[in-house]
Formats: sequence, structure tokens, C-alpha cells
Amino acid sequence: MPLEYGGWDHSCRAEGRLIMGDGLGDNVRDYRRAAGWTQEELAHAAGLSASVVRKAEQGGNVRMETLHILARALGEETSALMASAPLEPREPDDGHTLRIMELRKALLPPIGFAVEAPAPDEAPHLAALREVARQVNRSYYGDAYGKLAADLPALIREADAAVRFYASGPEREEALSVRVAVLRTAARYLTQVREHDLAYESLRRLLADGQALDNELDVASAASGMCWVLLGQGRFAESVRLARETADRIEPERISKAGDDHLAMWGWAHLRAVAAAVRNNQYEEAESSLRLAACAAGALGREVSGTYQGGVTFGPVTVAMAEVEVATIKGDDRTVLERADRETLAVKARKTLGTPRPNSWFRHRMDVALAHQRLGRHQEATLELLDVRRKAPAWLSHQRAARDVMAGVHKGRKRSLTPEMREMSAFLGVR
Repeated sequence: MPLEYGGWDHSCRAEGRLIMGDGLGDNVRDYRRAAGWTQEELAHAAGLSASVVRKAEQGGNVRMETLHILARALGEETSALMASAPLEPREPDDGHTLRIMELRKALLPPIGFAVEAPAPDEAPHLAALREVARQVNRSYYGDAYGKLAADLPALIREADAAVRFYASGPEREEALSVRVAVLRTAARYLTQVREHDLAYESLRRLLADGQALDNELDVASAASGMCWVLLGQGRFAESVRLARETADRIEPERISKAGDDHLAMWGWAHLRAVAAAVRNNQYEEAESSLRLAACAAGALGREVSGTYQGGVTFGPVTVAMAEVEVATIKGDDRTVLERADRETLAVKARKTLGTPRPNSWFRHRMDVALAHQRLGRHQEATLELLDVRRKAPAWLSHQRAARDVMAGVHKGRKRSLTPEMREMSAFLGVR
């Protein structure tokens, strides 16, 4: 179901398990009783087993998507069922923790009486620093996460030092602009690896620098990333509000006169609202934002890679992929397959309108694989994943959604696994 919206990776959706606890379990039970349903009746309406409903009401751990399905069956927003319950902590991973530690130190240095480190003795070379920032950003899109974790701490410290050295003038503006680019990459990476506290800090600093530069689109980019952090924490309603507020703030006075960067950022803000609203069962809100995103894409007439999107494109193809994602989240798998390779998403149309970044397209194909799997088309689902693996093995190995698809194949398959299924299962570690 994930897409990259405005440079932020949607594979980091709220896909962890929720520790239901008394509050969440009580909410599910209270809404069910208000509807006048038994547990079995709610399970039937949601297309789940009665044991899943019992587990939710008794405080067991359930997936976020399960809570979304229960809320949809009850006619409620997903956030209405949620109490103050954290996502299940990540299983200990010493390698990951060690890789992140230096980045944590760079973003969250100790603060005492000396609040800020002194300025460097020599003037920083801003052009060289910007070029390094571009190279590190390319590492993100090359899925070189180990290299990112190694390179980002020093780059953040260098950018901080440059801002401290230049107190005013055009050099300070350039230093702030470089740091904005560095923090944007850091926030994307940290969102991808689900380090939400550090992603939040990166975005908070990015937003402050954007305000210091008086650059409305930098601020909007930070707010867009913040929406996805909120989404990853299951804070759907807040994410919708922030996305719509951002879109309203930067709405062009005249669409025909707006530049590509402006239109793309406005469109991304609406797609961010779509992503949160549909997960919160706010379908009218999602459709409204989707129409406005389509308006921005229509004005562009093609896929564009804007300054504030870090290389991620926006345009008619991206909006069409978002429409497929909405159908996926609604569980409308036949619509997903009907739309996946037709009209705007057809090969011929993409050659004319432009091609999205590979990772964005691969996430769209994950939606297609999931639709095949849920319809019992297990071989087709597997072949979709195999195609992605051939083109981006490192990226696919990080995708929880791919493992979920193959787990669904294992569960639903009544015959022996095909060689392709065994190959894909072994690659993803699914048994």
C-alpha cells in the first residue's frame, strides 16, 4: 500500500502491532455494543474471524490495519478506537542501534550551560558541502542505508558549523539552505527505518530553518514530512488536519500562474491528506483531497521532480498511483487490478507523461501484488514481487509489505508452493 509522497517514504506507514491495552480494547467493545452487535456479528461485518475481535477486546496485540478494518465495519474513524497506546517496540537490534547512535548524537547533542558549540576557525566551503549533501541524498534513493547512517552524522555537524560561522548575509542563507537539504535527507531516512523521534527532530529543525529563510515551500516540505511521522504513529486525524492546513496555506492564488515547485508541493500536501484520511475511514475527506491533487497534476500535465521533493516526482502518474493505493486500503482489490496497468498507468502513457522514481513505482506494484494475493492469485502476486526483486533487491529486502504478501500466500495456498514462491519466500525470510 505504500507510496512516496513528497519525498517521504510511505512504506513506513503504521504497520506495527498495537498493544491494545485496556483503553483500546474497551473502545472496540464499547463501539461494538453501541452498534448492537455481538463479537461474531462484528467479525462477519469486518470480514475477520471472531477470535480476532475477541483478541482486540481482551487487550491483545493487533495490526494497525486490523483496527482500521474494525473501525470501517463500525462506521467510525480509526482514531476513534485508539487510546493512548504505543506501537509495539521494535525487537532489539544491536546493529541497527549502533548505526543510529552517531546520528542520534549529531541531532540531539547534550545541552548544558554552553548551549551551542563555538563557530569553526576556518570558513566552511559551502559549494563542496552542498555537493556532499547531494551525494548523500543519492545514497537514500540507492537504498544504501548503511552508508547513509555512516555519512549523515558528520554532514549534519558540518552543516551546523557552517550556520554558526556565518552570522548574516548571503553566506548564512546559503548555509541554512544546505542544512535544509541535509535535514530533509536525514528525516526521510529516519522515517524509513521507523526512528520516529529522530525524524521528528530533523523535521522540527528543518521547519525552523525554512522559517528563518522565509521560504514557504521549505516549511511546507517539513510539514509534509511531519504528517507522515504522525501517520506512522497512528495519529491519523492530526495528520489529516496538518496536511489540509499546509495545503490551504500554500494554495496558489492562480493555478495557471504557479510554478512547477509550487504546484508539486501543493499537490503533495493534498496526497498526504489522502493517505491519512483513507486510513482513518474519512473517505469524503480523502476524495476531496484527491480531486485537488489531480487538479495540481493536471495543471502540470506531466511528472515533475521539484526542488522540495528530493527527486521524487509529482504529476498525473503519481496521482493515479495514489488512486490505486486508496482502493487497496479500502480492500477494493478488483479495482486495483483494473486500474494498475491502464490509462495513465499504462506503459505508453508513462512514456508520454513521465516516469516516477523507481521506488515509487515499485511500491505501486506492491499494491498490485497484495491485490493478487488477497484474491487468491498467489502465483501472480509472487511474480510481481520477483519482478521488483530483479530490479531492486536491496530495497525489497527492507519492505515489510512484501513479507506480508508472501505470508498471505503461505496461509492461503492449498497446494504445494511453486518454485517461484519458494524462491521469494527464502529471499524475504518467510516460512
